[in-house]
Amino acid sequence: FLQDREDFIEARMELLAEREAEKRAQRDAAIAARDEAEARLRERRDEVAREREALARDLGQRIADHRGSIRQNEAFIIDLTETPQPPEGIPTREEYQAFSERRERWFSMNRSEREAWREALGSQNRNLEEAIEAIEEDLQGRLLRWEEELDSLRAELEGRQAAVSEAEEPWREAVAVREEFPTLFDFFQDLPEFTDMIRTDANGEFALNVPKGERKAILAMVDREVQGNREKRCWLLWIDPDRYDGRKLLLSNHNALTWDELGSKN
Repeated sequence: FLQDREDFIEARMELLAEREAEKRAQRDAAIAARDEAEARLRERRDEVAREREALARDLGQRIADHRGSIRQNEAFIIDLTETPQPPEGIPTREEYQAFSERRERWFSMNRSEREAWREALGSQNRNLEEAIEAIEEDLQGRLLRWEEELDSLRAELEGRQAAVSEAEEPWREAVAVREEFPTLFDFFQDLPEFTDMIRTDANGEFALNVPKGERKAILAMVDREVQGNREKRCWLLWIDPDRYDGRKLLLSNHNALTWDELGSKN
């Protein structure tokens, strides 16, 4: 019987090892997929940071150029609207030269020409303002698309991490089952029919009558919880009635059955 059980247990151990390997492979695949998703997010996040910096620099310069043109046009419009006045106090050479240019421009144009210039510059400024708005909208649109792209990668990473967590539990369960199997109790499943079955009393004692001239095998098992710890013990021994006639046999932790005695786990 024990030989048959040993063959069964060895086959079962191989099956449990294969199952653990399968669950480990699934977990490892989930971890690899998560690491790839994390790498993609990290790489794309760095790329977006560089692209945003370059775009902000480019668009910022374009906006600054447009605003500079608007300021120049506004100053020119003022010059065309009001007769240029000399600078107060004692002007610098540059200030006086600028005043002279404005004054000369003023007197070189008639009223209709000045009006045409004011209208043209005002139209140009409106176009520049619209261009600035378009640039800012373009920037916001790109920022939004980048953030949506990164959100998608973050969501993928979260899903991959969830898959790792889902794969971890069955792998750990498979490891626990393999490590806990077999116990000594597993060897004694589906035993042949007993000639006698006896339960111990409250003190763990039992009595068994063995007729003289007969040799019997006794299998004793204990499965109990002591202070939160699970205790399982097995004893398997031959009883010679001539030797143990009327005597007590003490079954303790010191003479409990071991793996080595079964010859199955060295």
